[in-house]
Amino acid sequence: MEHSFKNILVVEANPAERINTMVMLNRIETDIHAIYEAEHGIEAIDKLTRFPIDLIITGIDMPVMNGKEMINILHNHSKYRNIPVIVITALSDEHLRNMVTFLGHGYIQKPLNRDALEAKISNLYGENNEYYLFG
Repeated sequence: MEHSFKNILVVEANPAERINTMVMLNRIETDIHAIYEAEHGIEAIDKLTRFPIDLIITGIDMPVMNGKEMINILHNHSKYRNIPVIVITALSDEHLRNMVTFLGHGYIQKPLNRDALEAKISNLYGENNEYYLFG
């Protein structure tokens, strides 16, 4: 599978889950230039200011700034609002799922598996090529 998501940011507090996601990405994506990682939302926003990120994959339950807060900041920032986000969480929160999908992002409930991640990336890639998600 080949996409235009060349620079991906993985935001997850748990190092093992962060590494697992990065390994899956390398198996799914054939044309990745770089995978960046962050432990929480503040670190992720810092990476966004320094690197050209095409896709964000994030958890929700993180210290300092959680995934919901980060998504709200991204949505309200003209430079970052069009970056697709995939939320991966153990929470089965219908409100969260609705918010994430309303904003045009992907939502995967843990445990994460390669097929679910690949499907969400394909869906977001197709949507991203048709129109701007928030434009």
